Amino acid sequence: MIKLYISMNQRVQVMKREVYLDDIASCYCSDLEVLNKIRKIELFHLGQENLIVCSALVVIEKINEKYLDIEVINMGETDFIIEYLQKKKKNMLFEYFKIVVVSFTVFCGGAFAIMTFNSDVGVKELFQRLYEIILGDNGANSKILEISYSIGVSLGVISFYNHMFRKKIEPDPTPIQIEMRQYESQVNDTIIMDANREGETMNVP
Repeated sequence: MIKLYISMNQRVQVMKREVYLDDIASCYCSDLEVLNKIRKIELFHLGQENLIVCSALVVIEKINEKYLDIEVINMGETDFIIEYLQKKKKNMLFEYFKIVVVSFTVFCGGAFAIMTFNSDVGVKELFQRLYEIILGDNGANSKILEISYSIGVSLGVISFYNHMFRKKIEPDPTPIQIEMRQYESQVNDTIIMDANREGETMNVP
């Protein structure tokens, strides 16, 4: 018996309402001729729904309806989400506007957070005390500590977020990317759990 290995991600996006196996799953089979035929199997046609939860058993059932002599082994998710995305032309002016708004909001929020921190811990008084200890005056004519502190904060932010303009400093994901992936995973888990609880998951009879 020929073995077919399939793997579905937790959430897959399709651009057509006719969903084929190749659209939602990675497949492997030692027989390339059989593999190419199986990839073209139409699993189902999406109706008006733009998002459905489907069981891997449905995929296995559809494959075995046409190929009874194939043993299907699922290596991925048992339940997964299929999201239909309509083709939309991007409005670049609107995209740039969103970038400006988000950048301005983040800049103002970050500046406010730094200012409140400096005020709470008394950075100004601390610098004056350091000037008195090191230079013997209040540092009115010297701003070396303020300049060094500002440069240090900037380098710290760049190092923490692992980005310098469009380039990443290190190949590791940034803290924002980690938080976004965790959020996406939690959203997907909730959608699947709600669909299972309400009996809306596409499953075998």
